Amino acid sequence: MSKQQNKDLKTQFLERKQEMGIFQISFEDSESLWVGGAPDISTIQNRIVFTLKHSNAIDNDLSYMYKHHGEAKMRFEILEKFEFEPDAYLRRGILKTKITHWAETRNAKIMRI
Repeated sequence: MSKQQNKDLKTQFLERKQEMGIFQISFEDSESLWVGGAPDISTIQNRIVFTLKHSNAIDNDLSYMYKHHGEAKMRFEILEKFEFEPDAYLRRGILKTKITHWAETRNAKIMRI
């Protein structure tokens, strides 16, 4: 790949439309649920799996479940998507409110990222 192609791909990635969202993680044969939020929902699953594979604990219970059940039994589900908020302060408030709502609705643990 040439330097120009690489530069063009980076530009395309940075200019893509981002969506904020709420997600849920669960494992087959387990009733444990985790709910979290992300300012860019399209990339969060890869980030979480990468972190779990490299034993960088996001949440100790989640790490334990990942180690004992494996990635094949992990279920990632997007619960809600909404328009990206460019203001970081407002973005955090929106995500916090929606994460709390979904965690209470699903009786799930809140995942801090």
